[in-house]
Amino acid sequence: MATGLRPLEVTGKRAARSRSWTRVPATLRVNAWRVLLLAVIFSAWEAAVNQGSISAQFVGKPSIIARQWVDVALHGTLFYDTWVTLTETFAGFGSGILIGAACGFLMWWWPGLARVLDPFLVMLNSTPRIALAPVIIIVLGIGFNSKWALSFANVVIVAWLTVYEGTKVVDRDLVTLMRALNASRWQIFTKIVYPTVLPTLISTFKICIGFALIGAVVGEFISAKAGLGHFIWKSGSIYELNLVWAGIFTLMIVSFLVYLVIDRFERALLSWRRS
Repeated sequence: MATGLRPLEVTGKRAARSRSWTRVPATLRVNAWRVLLLAVIFSAWEAAVNQGSISAQFVGKPSIIARQWVDVALHGTLFYDTWVTLTETFAGFGSGILIGAACGFLMWWWPGLARVLDPFLVMLNSTPRIALAPVIIIVLGIGFNSKWALSFANVVIVAWLTVYEGTKVVDRDLVTLMRALNASRWQIFTKIVYPTVLPTLISTFKICIGFALIGAVVGEFISAKAGLGHFIWKSGSIYELNLVWAGIFTLMIVSFLVYLVIDRFERALLSWRRS
């Protein structure tokens, strides 16, 4: 009898383990799979280098990257370079959002201005702002101002177009009703246009922060005294591939953390508006 029950006991234990795994929060399970995926990738990379399948001279080696990463973080300029890039990024992001939104609302306020500027705005949007990098750096120098300007240029057009296009979908019936009630243009703007467009603008923050970071890093690649882009370029110029990877991984982590911050900021603003 005991022997006959043993398969049932094993099956019961497996089912219990399965139920215990399903009780783990979904977010924790997803994060566990992410960590496992990274572990597999870096383990395979390390093993391939150790076996000679690929050359560490051309692709680096994870164990050496980790060691040099810690060393440059503790004794080098990595934290300072990260701070410089973040400062340039958020300065360009904030100013680009504010000025771009203001320009978009002005085009709603003065339709004649919109008719004049619309083709120029289309041309600016279709032109890669990174192409302006050499001109901006020549004019503003290799310091903070040129990197801020590149981040700003990447963000301002997106915010401008987002707001302007958002004003076009404002409920015309509500606007007509407000005018019938003798509401001023300012009242129509504050009561209808601005509240309608704001959620759309906020929803582009995650996109804009990415563009701002790209502008700052590209500017640092071209010419800079500090920053993660400068760190990666300098490491590559002396063929320190492991340090290049350290800079790239730092940039990836910074990008992810900045994305999380902006995402929480977006949710807070939108939840505040709904409440």
